[in-house]
Amino acid sequence: MVKFTQQFEVDQARERVWTFFDQPAAVARCVPGVESIEEVQPDVFTVLVTQSVGPFSATFEARLQITEKVAGERIAFKATGKAVRGAIGSFRAESVVTLSTKGAGTLVEVNSEAALAGVLGSVGQKVIARQAEKITAEFASVLERRLKGDETAGSAAPIRLPAALRTEGAVVHQPALAGAGARGVEPAAASVWMKVAAGAAIANLAITLVILGKLL
Repeated sequence: MVKFTQQFEVDQARERVWTFFDQPAAVARCVPGVESIEEVQPDVFTVLVTQSVGPFSATFEARLQITEKVAGERIAFKATGKAVRGAIGSFRAESVVTLSTKGAGTLVEVNSEAALAGVLGSVGQKVIARQAEKITAEFASVLERRLKGDETAGSAAPIRLPAALRTEGAVVHQPALAGAGARGVEPAAASVWMKVAAGAAIANLAITLVILGKLL
């Protein structure tokens, strides 16, 4: 079982940060690698996430179920997922996201535990921690800019969202995936693919932040 905690601060009031999550398309553009999110039944979602290292990428499909939610403060969920393109392995995870007031801003904390199988099981916790830190930092930076009115901040690639989640002016076609034809892990690229595979373990970190928006 891999455990990790990530925190970041946003220089905006908690109410404003939480309100931003009421715009799923905008939130998705803040999260590196999230391509689609869909509610399949109450409090159950499917999410498609691509993680990349250099010229390589792998795509993971996750199914999430909300287990606890306190509006404006806390959300907990469990997730199961597998690699569907570019890597081999599966994972299950439990995560809790907490928003709290810190001075004039907001502290966001994510606590997760993940169990990995297949190639993912050989990924070290340090690799996962580094990838988690990278995704968290990118999300926090883009979120801050969006909250300050920078509409250009976020993913350059279009985000594919179900019709129910589309907002006016959103671009909704699916981006091309690098390395889409990959069938497995080539020995010469094993270390690279292990890092890519780590995305499955921490994908729930990015997914959680998007899920907040779908719940409101």
